[in-house]
Amino acid sequence: MKDRQKNNTRSSLREKLADAVDVSKDIILDTVLIRAIGTHELTIENYKGILEYSDRCIKVKAKPKCICVQGSNLELICLTDELLNIRGCVSCISFVE
Repeated sequence: MKDRQKNNTRSSLREKLADAVDVSKDIILDTVLIRAIGTHELTIENYKGILEYSDRCIKVKAKPKCICVQGSNLELICLTDELLNIRGCVSCISFVE
């Protein structure tokens, strides 16, 4: 219980710090950033790894939760240590445990 309170306090302090110094929260909080261009392209930054990959589902490990991208004709078009680009017909983006 104390660990959870300590983590919540750290998160809120980090959020306040990000607001105070006008820095993007995804950098300070070490969390994922998702950008969608319509329903045909996604960029995921600060991801931790790829858990599942098919032309209908791409599951990505990220903080604080995993991201599941569902659709059709999904493909990875760019993959670096910090950036993942997905192209295809995206029908759903969800956060899963």
